[in-house]
Amino acid sequence: MFGNLKKHLNLNLNLCLSLAIFIVGLSVSTLKAATITVNSYSGGVIDDKFCALRAAIESANTDSAIGGCSAGNGADLIAFSFTSSNRQITLTEQDNFWYGPNALPPIYGELVIDGGSAGVILKRADEAPPFRFFYIAGYLHLVPETASEISLGRLSLKNITLDGGLALGESAAGGGGAGLGGAIYNQGVLNLEQTLVVNNQARGGDGGAGGSGGGMLANMNGYGGQGGCSRVRWSEPRK
Repeated sequence: MFGNLKKHLNLNLNLCLSLAIFIVGLSVSTLKAATITVNSYSGGVIDDKFCALRAAIESANTDSAIGGCSAGNGADLIAFSFTSSNRQITLTEQDNFWYGPNALPPIYGELVIDGGSAGVILKRADEAPPFRFFYIAGYLHLVPETASEISLGRLSLKNITLDGGLALGESAAGGGGAGLGGAIYNQGVLNLEQTLVVNNQARGGDGGAGGSGGGMLANMNGYGGQGGCSRVRWSEPRK
């Protein structure tokens, strides 16, 4: 009788310890993520007083404080806090040229951008040069800052509108003619939730593999004028 009771107590103790370890591990994982709050309408300028979206993504990528943003830490969440009812960020400048010009820094970590219940609109200014909004890095890509680390981008957009992106191919031989992904060029993992992608265009140049595109999203299977192809990676890619 006492032997069975001892065995029963040991089983319960092991179960409790396993549950406690699981909860602690879950808490540590949850604490690792950081929330970076954007409080600036700026589409390009990074300063120390406010947290602009461009600086927030850099903070998430580098796990450091950029401009007026708090530091990222592992898988991060970018949220928004504005002092007025205006929920639109107008983008005017090209930030980088990964597979064509992009308005915002490349995504090469795990990141959620959530516009909240009121939503946030990212809009390319009418007078701005051609650019798409996001490039998401794939396997075998080097982190720009170190040129040594391999990283895969994972981006989730929630309650976001992407409006007016333009991927415009150049008149050049070979890949220079490509216009890939008017809104997003994805080589990693992309999830869209309550997100609108409107008025975006992808146009191939004279030297590309195709003619004019007209779409919004592309992955690495798209080329030339196929920047708007529908073959987008919506889930975990094969390793």
